[in-house]
Amino acid sequence: MVIVGIDLGTTNSVCAIRDEDKTIKYIQFDNQTILPSCLYDDGKSKYIGKKAKQKGLMKPEYYIASAKRHMEDGEYRYHVGNKAYSAEDVASEILSEICNQIRLQTGEQGDIDAVITIPANFRDYAVKATKRAGERAGFHNVKTLKEPISSVIAYGIDKNKSNGYYFVVDLGGGTLDISVVEVQGNNFETVYTGGDPKLGGDDFTNIIKEMIEDELIGNEKYGHINLDKDSIEGDMVLSSIFENDNALFLRCKYRILKAAEEAKICLSSETFATIDIPNIFTINGQKISFIMEISRKDFEKKAKRLFDRYDRSIRDALDFISKNENITAKDIKKVIFAGGSMNLPKAKSIIKDYFKQEPLDRDLDKVVAQGAAVYANSEYNKDPHQTGVSEIKVSHVLYYNLGVDIFTGELTPIIKSGTKYPPEITATKPYTTTKDNQTSIFFRVFEGNVLSNADDPENKKLFEFTISGLRQQKKGEPNVDITFRLDEEGILHIHAEDREGIALPFDDDVEWYKNRKE
Repeated sequence: MVIVGIDLGTTNSVCAIRDEDKTIKYIQFDNQTILPSCLYDDGKSKYIGKKAKQKGLMKPEYYIASAKRHMEDGEYRYHVGNKAYSAEDVASEILSEICNQIRLQTGEQGDIDAVITIPANFRDYAVKATKRAGERAGFHNVKTLKEPISSVIAYGIDKNKSNGYYFVVDLGGGTLDISVVEVQGNNFETVYTGGDPKLGGDDFTNIIKEMIEDELIGNEKYGHINLDKDSIEGDMVLSSIFENDNALFLRCKYRILKAAEEAKICLSSETFATIDIPNIFTINGQKISFIMEISRKDFEKKAKRLFDRYDRSIRDALDFISKNENITAKDIKKVIFAGGSMNLPKAKSIIKDYFKQEPLDRDLDKVVAQGAAVYANSEYNKDPHQTGVSEIKVSHVLYYNLGVDIFTGELTPIIKSGTKYPPEITATKPYTTTKDNQTSIFFRVFEGNVLSNADDPENKKLFEFTISGLRQQKKGEPNVDITFRLDEEGILHIHAEDREGIALPFDDDVEWYKNRKE
């Protein structure tokens, strides 16, 4: 049996194995330890990772990247050719490639157990979707682990000198996760979870993409071309330049995005980056090549709104732990960086201004997978003499309220945000009818922190269901108990039961999407 830890990232994924000699080894993908989290499918051939990116450059209409950003949306679909993919489908394809490479490189033909990391603020559906994707990919046992705790585990857990509070900043491709984790021996307790679920490395890449597009618009050399569109349809100028071929137009946009990503990486270590895109398009029969120099200073100025959001998230975290946990920046033992975008100098300098200490920033692209591999051995191989690690215990804090709305339009929490788990949490609340002789009650289940309006966009409707067959009584007399159970991985299970036992009970042991109304 092989036991692995997987960082299923928005931009890149990494798979780590902790050997018996306690060293960490990585599964290779095209001779690299990092697998780009992307998919190419033209109906004839399917590729994952580096080959997918190469193919996507030529035919972007068959290419999917950064799908993790939509993992919490069960109805979102990517359309490539004649096929539709959900974010879970894409994750399953990426994990299948990882599983196949594990078997090829280890020779394992039996079971493979995996711990797959997830952002600290992943919602209920996204956690379930990640587990399903791992199971569909062929892994035997699949558990999830919050990325911030995985990062802390990676820096060593067996020494008492590691005890204390750790401030984890994980700026990945799609999300900014900020957590404060208390370590006592092999016990890891999350005392704060926050960040910005809509801020990630992709957004900083898009800033440079916009700078390129602004240059194309503003420079006569490039014909003042506006490429900030989804299609050439209805645009006579673009239709002429790209020969009425929208695929050619999309290919040009993808080349710009790829150049922007490379420039962002360059600016992490250099003060200037040169963007050079040969033969970007043709005007009046003349091939036009694009070249532009970007300074780190200009990039950081253009990205100010993003860095302001980043800074505000850090400040919010410090304000919260100071007010609610009596923890200040001086109490933080170490700051831990994770995620490739933490290589951005501005992101690092903002942190240093708050903490006045050098962060732990080893192997930013791999640190999450490292911790997952150590935790996986603790979970699946319980013999500490073989693993070299005693049992690791983790606890998390619930980021969102879990509750229902039945008629008021308000979100009534059943399990409140801030609740710590594991162990699993069970909570029950009674509900009743609002009209005489009412024989059914319609429930909507939500996850979110805007209590005054359940339908606020910041909240997420998980599913809805009806308890039918209640005995006809005066309003307020029937009693239906709603029980929420939050399991050890933070996944919600629901049971609803009429106290008289007349109406059929409801159990959420099937995925919510099978119960939703189409």
